[in-house]
This record gives sequence, C-alpha cells and structure tokens, in this order.
Amino acid sequence: MQLQHDDQPLPPATAPLSPAESHPSMPPQLLVSVRNGIEAEAALQGGCDILDIKEPARGSLGMADVAAISAVADVVRQQQVDVVVSTALGETTDWYAAAPPALPAGINYAKLGTAGLRPDLDWRRRWSEVRRQFDLAADRNIAWIAVAYIDWELANSPPPLEIVAAATEAGCAGVLFDTFTKTGRGLFDWLSKPQLHALVNDIHAAGQLVAVAGQITAENVPALIDFAPDIIAIRSAACAGGQRTNSIEAEAIRHFKTAMHNAAISH
Repeated sequence: MQLQHDDQPLPPATAPLSPAESHPSMPPQLLVSVRNGIEAEAALQGGCDILDIKEPARGSLGMADVAAISAVADVVRQQQVDVVVSTALGETTDWYAAAPPALPAGINYAKLGTAGLRPDLDWRRRWSEVRRQFDLAADRNIAWIAVAYIDWELANSPPPLEIVAAATEAGCAGVLFDTFTKTGRGLFDWLSKPQLHALVNDIHAAGQLVAVAGQITAENVPALIDFAPDIIAIRSAACAGGQRTNSIEAEAIRHFKTAMHNAAISH
C-alpha cells in the first residue's frame, strides 16, 4: 500500500456518542465484541449498547472477515435496533503492504491497533495514512477510536500518553485503553488508578470518548464507574466460561449489565 495524502473531501461518518464530561450523570455504555452475526444476535438479546466486531483468534484487535462485518451490520438493520456498531481493523502494521477493504455501511466507529509502531519515529504519519486509506476505500470519513495498549512495552507500541496526544491532534472520536496480551492480567494490573484518572481527564477535556477494556469482569465495574468512562468494553466476560474464544452468551451479558446498573445506583 502506498502511503499518500488525498485532499478530496469525504462525507462525514455518523458519530452518535457523546463524552461523559458533557453528560456527567449518564452511566457508561456496554460494548460487546462479537465475531459474527450469530454472536451479534446473542449480544443484542443480552442488552448490549454497542456491537463491536472482531476476530479474537487473530489477536487483541483482530479484524473479522468483511463478510462477518457485513453480517453483523445486517443483523442490526434487520432487527431495527438502536445500537452503535464498531469494528476492529487489526494493527496498523498489517496494512503497510496491503490495500484496506471497503467497510460496509452501518459501521459507526473503527479501531486500528498500534502494536509494533514504537520503533518507527514516523509512526504518527503511518498511522494517519493507513486510516486515510480506509477512509478512501469506504468513500467516507470514518469516526476513529485510537487504541492505547496499556501493556505497551509488550506490544512494542507507543505509550498511552503519546497515543492520547496523537488522538487529539488527529481529531479522533475517542481513545480505547486495552491490553495487547490476553494472559489474565487486566486494566488495573497495568495502570494505577491515578494514572487512569489523569488519562481520562485529558481525553474528556479534549471532547473525546473514553473506552476501557482489558480482561474486565463484573467485579471491576464499581471501581471503573469512579473514572466516568463513556464505554466499558468486554469480550471474555460476555463469553461462555469467561473465555474470549468461546461463544457469546446473552445471560453473561445480562449479568454484566446488572453489575453496571447496581454500580451506577450506588455511585
């Protein structure tokens, strides 16, 4: 893939969410990552607010096949449900030598990983150009969520502070904090509460969304509510047996939603 700029304006993408700073009384929304249309139906039955599409067998931000992405978007259209749809697109480095596919209609947000970018002093330009190629392939400006890996040294990614600054400069819709490695260590194993609080404040001050992920369980919810994230993102906690490669279960999502409701009431 050739990295080049294109000044041709594109239609704006839909961006239906607002940062919690603008609506401090609003509880966070629940994002559930699904791999296909069948899992999407289960996630909707469980009451998710945001459907995210990824293939967990391909890594933290593994991109599902375009057919699977389209199938999830079709489920949302057919059921006429009011949910936001996002998709993972793999790592930025995956697209250095490959042409990005056109994302189907109905995708509100997209995420592009930053693993492997740290040795590249020009990583911001490359990250920007890969996103631009996706915009051009889709013939619209995609609403982007920047990805800050909290285990950034293991991911060989730029540290979270650099990602947050780059997301603001690029006009991203928000920032997702996630783990690159899925070894059982979660959000608070990598970030202290003061660190997370400072990062969330910086992102909200820039008018952007904050999403948190990384082996989050229902037991983590009360502590997370204190930081006023806009989105809590789960995969493992929504799967049978808590294993991210197992199938999505509606009942597991209902259990997590109950934990979020109870935490919001008691907050």
